[in-house]
Amino acid sequence: MAQCQSIGFKIVPLEDDKTLQDLVLSVFHSTTITFTMTPAAKIIENHLNRAFIKLAMPGPMPLIPPPIKKPDAGIFEFPSPAPIKPQLP
Repeated sequence: MAQCQSIGFKIVPLEDDKTLQDLVLSVFHSTTITFTMTPAAKIIENHLNRAFIKLAMPGPMPLIPPPIKKPDAGIFEFPSPAPIKPQLP
């Protein structure tokens, strides 16, 4: 960041605005989960809530099982999804 500022870039650290930081991290975490748990490979969404989602492989989206709560640990664990089998025509 210091190097960019030294050559003239105006930079405002994300940490300076807690609300903006929370919003940016929410989008980051949501897309990370989406790309990890689904075959989505590309997401484009506009201000009108219109979205284009490109899938890495054609076929139906796999069903993701709900998280399992461990009885005494108080934490949630996500089971591994079944392998995705490509649908051939």
